[in-house]
Amino acid sequence: MLYIITAIITIILDQLSKYAVIQNLKISESIPILGKILYFTHVTNKGGAFGLFSEFPGFFVVLAVLLIIVGFAMTPKILKLSTTLQVGLGLLFGGTVGNLIDRLRFGSVIDFIDFKVWPTFNIADIAICVGVGLLAYHILVKEYNDEKNKDLPEESEEDNDSKNSEKMDLDTANL
Repeated sequence: MLYIITAIITIILDQLSKYAVIQNLKISESIPILGKILYFTHVTNKGGAFGLFSEFPGFFVVLAVLLIIVGFAMTPKILKLSTTLQVGLGLLFGGTVGNLIDRLRFGSVIDFIDFKVWPTFNIADIAICVGVGLLAYHILVKEYNDEKNKDLPEESEEDNDSKNSEKMDLDTANL
């Protein structure tokens, strides 16, 4: 269920933030939010991350539709996964849907978070990056640790009882 909730919250936050930008800023208009560090700047992006492949905007629509179909088809299986995987996949799904909505409505994605030293981005982009990060964490760290621990011998109840008894003996000896 966390997968679905995460995706829905991501889509709502993304679309509400973009609606606010469209209503309050003209294209290319910029306002400072945090001194000279953070601005909200209304820009559009027909490409992918950093405007890459902007000459192939249809590619991102097709890719997003395929990812959404897979996301819906895999929902029963995703709902059985760990919290980390459900949140990561929910962020990825929600971000993909958020940017697809823009592409279908406007022909490009609305970006507005601007640090002036990095390409402008939006809430959906953040969700996609964090989602990918959580998936990478799960694959690289969690699964690695699970594999490593799988090779360790399991302790029997007798071993645990023996260790607890030794610990109690040490504790009473220190009194």
